[in-house]
Amino acid sequence: MRRTPVGRRGMTLLELLIVLALVGILAGVAAMAARRVPPTDHSDPLVMVEDSLRRAVAEARAITIDVVMDGKSASATANPDGSVVADSMFEIDRLSGTSTHAR
Repeated sequence: MRRTPVGRRGMTLLELLIVLALVGILAGVAAMAARRVPPTDHSDPLVMVEDSLRRAVAEARAITIDVVMDGKSASATANPDGSVVADSMFEIDRLSGTSTHAR
């Protein structure tokens, strides 16, 4: 009479070491990618508009900012629906609130 093998339970030590090595590699790649993110300049008008847009959506109210760019006054309004109405100096997409030119 032969016994039929019952399904394996658990993991071998080799499988565990391979999984830990892969997790370590992924953590290292993620840490290197996180260091490459440049710090934001909070005096940049586009950053101000992005921050105002996040706050307008979170607080469900319109927020208007006035800034001086190249010696000229410019204003932008972030609406609670996520749209942005701004002077053309900002070069901002009205619906997404993102910059239309590369930084």
